[in-house]
Amino acid sequence: MSVTPLKFEKLDRDLGDHMTIKEWLNSVEYGMFIDYDGHGVWATKTEQSNAMVSPSDITVKKLTPPEWATHIVWYNR
Repeated sequence: MSVTPLKFEKLDRDLGDHMTIKEWLNSVEYGMFIDYDGHGVWATKTEQSNAMVSPSDITVKKLTPPEWATHIVWYNR
């Protein structure tokens, strides 16, 4: 199994919805985001990563955010 190296790029505020992890986790908990809606990538305040995350990663797989991640950039379908 190959692992994609983690990469970061500057946020483009015109693409996706940038929100704190707390905001996103609360939305996932209350069913406001589901896998069918789109996907997110872990991010910081100023950069986004190439590490994708789906709501089911949290609800089913019980994935926890990486220590460096403070935000999510959500991309609707």
